[in-house]
Amino acid sequence: MEYRALQRARARCLADAGTAAGCAAAQDAARLANFTRFLVKVPEHTWGLDCKHAPNDWHAWSNADLSAARESEPLFWAAEHGWRLQRAYIRYAIDALDAADPLLALVSEELAALAPAKEEPPPGQAPDGFVKLADPSASVTFAGGNESGAMIVAFSSNGLALGRFAAGGVEWAAESRPLLDFAYSTYTADDYSIVRTRYWFDPIQGSDPNGWMHKDYLKPNVSAGNPVHSTVRPTLEGVYAKYAASGYAQALLATARMPKDAVHFAGAPERLSILLEPQADGGDLQATLTWRRKTPTRLPEAAWLRVLGPPDASWTVEKMGSSVSPYQVLRNSSVMHAVGDAGATLQDKKSGALLSVGSLDAALLSVGAPDPFYATTKDGSPPATATHGSSFCLANNIWGTNYVMWQPYDAKDSDAAFRFTLRAVAAQA
Repeated sequence: MEYRALQRARARCLADAGTAAGCAAAQDAARLANFTRFLVKVPEHTWGLDCKHAPNDWHAWSNADLSAARESEPLFWAAEHGWRLQRAYIRYAIDALDAADPLLALVSEELAALAPAKEEPPPGQAPDGFVKLADPSASVTFAGGNESGAMIVAFSSNGLALGRFAAGGVEWAAESRPLLDFAYSTYTADDYSIVRTRYWFDPIQGSDPNGWMHKDYLKPNVSAGNPVHSTVRPTLEGVYAKYAASGYAQALLATARMPKDAVHFAGAPERLSILLEPQADGGDLQATLTWRRKTPTRLPEAAWLRVLGPPDASWTVEKMGSSVSPYQVLRNSSVMHAVGDAGATLQDKKSGALLSVGSLDAALLSVGAPDPFYATTKDGSPPATATHGSSFCLANNIWGTNYVMWQPYDAKDSDAAFRFTLRAVAAQA
């Protein structure tokens, strides 16, 4: 999140080069270069110490054992210290700037936007300025912009998701095919079989259960922590709306709570919310998913925000500023994509209308079925978006090697917010 925030600030500065007073012209070039030098360290392939050296533990898998090890085991401290050192490149990049640098102001603005809002009141109590909807799945209308017209929105009666989003002349969501559907998945040792069959490149090393491949790519002895294969969704607590004098909605908020077992024995957050607010130009609807008190876990997990959309919609994804089809899949390649802020776009087959789903904070998109594993496609079959849509991965700890293996590792990160945008564009006559 922080890396993408600084990346956006840098891009905004460089784009503002049209006048002598612009950020790019006023920014000291040497300090900008130093800022960039530190910033590019953050997305580097390695993100800490080798898991075979720290924590180098294949027994403390349950949440209770992980908690005890984090308190008492130096190699667990070392692992977390390594992740903090890698994250510190964010601070080094900021420190490379001077107080007078216009880029620093943009960086501060972007980082401030990452902070989760104040937690919502307890269930049944409306936040200031909001009213509770007697029917949580009732529709409200946002004024919208010139491209989309009015946007009619309703939360689903199940889970935390949009059961209706009508804009640009298209019903983009339904109870059976929601948008922004939060799901939390946990996995077992059996789920890693796909890595053995479709990822491993060295059958000799892969045959050694004590070898580096097992420790890097699998989670040896994870069954000791009693993981389960499951996908769970939150229970809706309430939906609240804020209205303007015109009668149009100014904001729509839903709160939900996760199942206790997923919180206590895995890594689910305790509570979640989605806040919908129109952007300044009225064309985008910003959706902020916030989770509260996520549990650290070593057990394999992934958190998703799913986007199904109409079953006949075609998809494109934004990669490095270009719109790319995810259906052209080479044999032995992947349908997991790192995407830019523009995220993904759906095109309705019947009308030709477009729905763009931007993602400012979650960079990983699983096209088709939500699958966090880094296995390759067997035959290059296109992803099944008609059945599964696509899913933004908000967090996972599937890969070992030297990546973060439990989140959060700092208590201050147990609350987090993820921003998405919805923009519908009606088909041109």
